[in-house]
Amino acid sequence: MTDLFAGTADHYRRFRPPYPQDVFDWIVTQHRLDGTGRLLDCGCGTGHVFVGLAKRFSQTVAMDPDAEMLAAAKTTAAVERIASITFMPGRAETIPDAIGPLRLAAFGASFHWTDRIAVARRLDRLIEPDGAIVILSPGSFWSGREFEWKGVVLDTIKRWLGHERRAGAGTYSARPLHQECLEQTPFRALTEATFVQSYVWTTDSLIGYLYSTSFASRAILGDNAANFEMDLRARLSRLSANGLFDDEIEHSLISARRA
Repeated sequence: MTDLFAGTADHYRRFRPPYPQDVFDWIVTQHRLDGTGRLLDCGCGTGHVFVGLAKRFSQTVAMDPDAEMLAAAKTTAAVERIASITFMPGRAETIPDAIGPLRLAAFGASFHWTDRIAVARRLDRLIEPDGAIVILSPGSFWSGREFEWKGVVLDTIKRWLGHERRAGAGTYSARPLHQECLEQTPFRALTEATFVQSYVWTTDSLIGYLYSTSFASRAILGDNAANFEMDLRARLSRLSANGLFDDEIEHSLISARRA
């Protein structure tokens, strides 16, 4: 996973839409978070999850295999004045026992990149008896409500990178649902929720977002990055005179407790 987002950390921090407050409120209510216990933000990226949850715990551990992501996450924590946080390099599959006990292990747009069954079984050793795993999954340009501009973005990506969806140096393949994986672990008691976030992109933020992804980063585009960007800007300009694009981002949440 370390090469999937190579060179994307700055774009990830600046252009990934933040989770709406409703998402965090739901997690707080579901798990009766009261400022105690330890949170593990696993695959923390640049900190989009812990910014909304860290202050609901006495301690947070932010873990990611990418050094650039961790550096950006430290910047996020400093800006948000989150003091009780520890940063740790590493993969979800090798979470050290010393991280426990955990009240909550959260995965923001990261669980699908892991060996989910093995990770959940490992977390069974570390999560408190009444604790849980929470999975946050924001919608992708490849799914969700269709807008004309999304069709243009995807067509431009396919024009420059081919019709197969990329995932770092490889290609993306469909994976089993999170629910199917969790059914094979102790964390089989699932509660689910969906929140729809109205969002307005600009041409710059759309391109910045694409550069933050595993399927259209500057590293993947290589020498074609400048021409790709020029092409996409030209095509988008024909759809919006003011360079604004309405979206509805669907956020899916799973709270997984032991059955």
